Amino acid sequence: MEQKAVDSVGRWETDKDIGIGDECRYQENFYRCVDGGSNGTTGTVAPTHTTGDSWDGWGLGGRNGVLWRYLHSGFGVCRITAVAGDGLTATADVVPRQDGEIELPAQVVGSTFATYKWAHYAWNDTDGYPGTVTYYQQRLIFGGSRAFPQTIWCSRTGDYHNFYRSNPKVDDDAITYNYAGRQLNKILHLLDVGQLIVLTSGGEFKVTGDSNGNLTGTGGFAMSGQSVQR
Repeated sequence: MEQKAVDSVGRWETDKDIGIGDECRYQENFYRCVDGGSNGTTGTVAPTHTTGDSWDGWGLGGRNGVLWRYLHSGFGVCRITAVAGDGLTATADVVPRQDGEIELPAQVVGSTFATYKWAHYAWNDTDGYPGTVTYYQQRLIFGGSRAFPQTIWCSRTGDYHNFYRSNPKVDDDAITYNYAGRQLNKILHLLDVGQLIVLTSGGEFKVTGDSNGNLTGTGGFAMSGQSVQR
């Protein structure tokens, strides 16, 4: 669930008087002051962290700077548990972030803030489920559902149940890759033979990663044909 407007929260600025509980935003991230230091004035280093707390100045002994707690990046994840008969309202549980925190933007809940951005699960009874799965480079990798026959889904590195992506993206993020070819190539099998091989209805493909051969969530994923396609 993503908020529409951000203007209700002021931008972070240097040398600004701040009180505990005040919120600010810097780029796409939102923060709350949890320690105003000795003088309650922001420092010179803009907050950019996406977990936990961090000072925007030296913060040594409470001097020069404010301690900001990361809240969210303008969106949150919820799991719908019930839908009203009119199909316009729903009850949902907030899904905690990886750091265990639970925080939703204020402008995505309540009757006055209709949700404008949402998505179905990639796998469900209507769209189907992946037809093949394998492990590769400490990732759990699925391929080819009924609605997305040319799509590959990779978990985060070393975290097989996690298919989330960070903001900004990092190398060990989950990967969703849609192969676009001249014809439909339905993914039939995924094989780890030292390299990740994708067997499709139209031919055999090899998956390549970054310059070191690693699959990454920052663009290190590509498929290339290895046999003549019918």
